[in-house]
Amino acid sequence: MLDLRLPDHGVYCDLNVPSDNNTVNTKNKVQMLISLGYGVIALSTEMPSTTKTGKTKGKENYPQPQPPVVLDQDVKDQLKRDKRKVLVLTRITIEMENNEDAIKVRSILLNSKFDIVAVRPKNDKMFLNCKDLPIDIICMDSAAEKMPFIPKPNLIKQVVGRNVYFEFNYSPMIRDDVIMQRTIMNGLRVAEAGKGKNVLLSSGALVPMEIRGPRDVGNMSMLMGVQQNRAIDSVQKNARSVVVHAYTRVTAKSAAVIQYSPLEDGKKRSSNQDLPESKKVKLSA
Repeated sequence: MLDLRLPDHGVYCDLNVPSDNNTVNTKNKVQMLISLGYGVIALSTEMPSTTKTGKTKGKENYPQPQPPVVLDQDVKDQLKRDKRKVLVLTRITIEMENNEDAIKVRSILLNSKFDIVAVRPKNDKMFLNCKDLPIDIICMDSAAEKMPFIPKPNLIKQVVGRNVYFEFNYSPMIRDDVIMQRTIMNGLRVAEAGKGKNVLLSSGALVPMEIRGPRDVGNMSMLMGVQQNRAIDSVQKNARSVVVHAYTRVTAKSAAVIQYSPLEDGKKRSSNQDLPESKKVKLSA
C-alpha cells in the first residue's frame, strides 16, 4: 500500500493506466497524461479469473503493485516551474466470474496493498456480489467481447447509493467501431438507471497515442447519456470521489456510535452526567 493522499479539488484524473514490465511504455503514458494536464494517475494491474488461470483457492499468487515511475528530468523541472503536483496511485482490477474470484476480492481488500480496488463482473451473480463488497470501481466495458449480461436497473441504483462508480474505458472505443457501439449502449443503460451519476471514464490506454485530453474525454461521456453540465465530472469530480472512497476504505478503522435516550420523567437534564448509567450516551470504537 502506497502513501495514499487526497487530491485537490478540480484536478483531472485517469484511474486506469495499464502497467506491466514494460517500464518505458508505462513512463511514456504517464508523461503524456501529465503533459495533457492530468494530476491523478492510477497504474492498473489486471488479475484474471481463476476460471482462466486454472488456479484454485490457496494456490493463487496475488500480484504486487508496480514500482513507482521515474519521470524524466525535464518533466520534473516543468512540474516544478508550473508548481504542479502529480499523484500516482496503484490499482488492481479483478475479473469476477465465480465464487473463488469473490474470495480473492475480499482477500485483496483486507491486505490493502493497492490504493484502488476495481472489479470486472462477468455475470449477473457476480454483479450482485458487487453491491456488498467495499470496492471502489465496477468496470462495465468488456473490450472485444459482447457484454455477457445486462445489469438490472435496481441493482445499479443500489451500487450508486453506496458511492461505487461505473467505469468505461475510451481507448478500446478508439480502436474499434463495434466496441464503441457496445460501450455507448452499456453507458446509456447505466446512466439511465443511475440518472447520469457515478459514471467514470478512464483511458485503459495501451500506448501513449491512445490518450486524450480531459475535455475530449468529457465530451465522450455525453455519448453515454451524461448531461453536458456533468460531462467533465467523469474525469474530475467523480474520479476524485473514487480516490476519496478508497482513502476512506483504507483509513477508517473505527466509528463512534451515539445512542439517544429519551427522558422518562419529563424533566430536563443539563448534561449526560445527570442520566442513570443505563441511559448515558455510549461511545464505541
